[in-house]
This record gives sequence, structure tokens and C-alpha cells, in this order.
Amino acid sequence: MRTAAIRATSLLLLLALWETAGRFWLDPLLLPPPSDVATRFRELSGTGELWTHVAASLGRVIVGYAVGSAIGIVLGCVIGAVPVMRDFFSLPIRFFRSVNPLALVPLMILWFGVGELSKVILIAYLVAIVVLYNTALGIETIPADRVRAGRCFGLKGIGLFVRVIVPAAAPGILTGLRLGVGFAVLVVIGAEMIGASEGVGYFILLGRQYVAIDDIFVGLLSLGAMGVLLNQVFLLVRDRLLRRYVRTTLYGS
Repeated sequence: MRTAAIRATSLLLLLALWETAGRFWLDPLLLPPPSDVATRFRELSGTGELWTHVAASLGRVIVGYAVGSAIGIVLGCVIGAVPVMRDFFSLPIRFFRSVNPLALVPLMILWFGVGELSKVILIAYLVAIVVLYNTALGIETIPADRVRAGRCFGLKGIGLFVRVIVPAAAPGILTGLRLGVGFAVLVVIGAEMIGASEGVGYFILLGRQYVAIDDIFVGLLSLGAMGVLLNQVFLLVRDRLLRRYVRTTLYGS
């Protein structure tokens, strides 16, 4: 309860500062106050235009996230469990982690066109890299005594992997999955700004073209709300079904 009150207070203070700056300090055409943005939000919501763009972005994020997470977990488990594979893929993984996925947008468009496939593949690629890295790291850092204890109970091969290694690496896997949610939201906007006819990124780009600053802020706030919502859904599922594997951290919720 105390944490919720602190977060609500910080949000109210931020909105008050923004309203004051937009009304009295800066040109409202460049920084529209939140009251004006809220009015524009209601207008776009009433016509359904905003929800069309939000739904398009959300659909791309969900599909790309699901595909990328599945690929990342499978490859991460294989690479993390086999020392030779870890050594072999160590450098390529570091290389691809260093490549900004937005730099791949033109290549994805050339390879897969400007339709949905290029955007989903781009999201899946980034999520897969994030989940793969954290999954492999989680398996690599499992204490050796846990594996030995499993073997003492007669476990080996697939049984040892499923009943000991994967549960022990679950915190790392969950970390990768949670990070993947945020990265998926980030990369879909860049993809939509370059090749799309709908989506929040496309909506923001239209705001720039028509100098509709209030539309840009509506898009930005919608993007932030979408990221927060997806993160909260992930936390809800995690805490309901996988609480035993959660690491307690400063920013754990």
C-alpha cells in the first residue's frame, strides 16, 4: 500500500510539473500540457483511430514475443547445457547482442517486404537474443552441487535436465522473458516508423509529418501504457504460476 501511494504521488507530481511547464514556461505548441493531451486522447479514442493503431502494435508484439521466447528458451537451454556449444556460440551471441535491431529494419523490409512478416521477425529476433542469452547464462551458472545432488538421486540425461537444470535456471529464464517484453515494445515502434500503414509507431510518424505535437504525445503515452500493461500481465502470470522461481530484487515488481 505504501509503495502504491509513493508511485501515485510521483506520477501526480510529474503531471503537475508537465502541466505547469506547458501552460506557463514553454510554448504549448511544442509541449502541450497533459490536459490538452487528454482531450486529444478522448477524441481519438471516440473515433476508434487510436485503438486501431494500438491493436496493430499489440498484435505484432504478442506474436513476435511468443515466437522469439520459444526460440530463445530452446536454443538457450541447448547452448547453456553443452560446454562445447557455449564456447562455439559465445562470440556470435555477443556480436548479435551488440547490433541494434533498428539497423536491421531496412534489411528486413528488403528480405520480407513491408508487411507483417518483417515486423514480427524483427521482434522475434530481438526477443530470442535476449531470452537465449539469459537462459544460457542461467544454466551455465547453476551450482555444481545441485547437479551432483540430482545424480545422487539417480537422475541423468533428460531427467536430470528437466527436473534439476531447468528449474535451477528458471530465474535466469524469467529474467530474459521479462526483459524481452520491454525490448519487443521498443523495437516494434522503430519498425512501424519505417514500413507500416498502421500501428503506434506509424501514428507517431504521422504526428511529426503534420506537426501534430499532441498526437505525438498521445502515441508516446499509449506506447508507455502498453509497455506497463504487458509488464504487469507478465508479473501477474509469473507470480501466480512461477513464484517459487522468482529472485527477490530491488526492481522485482
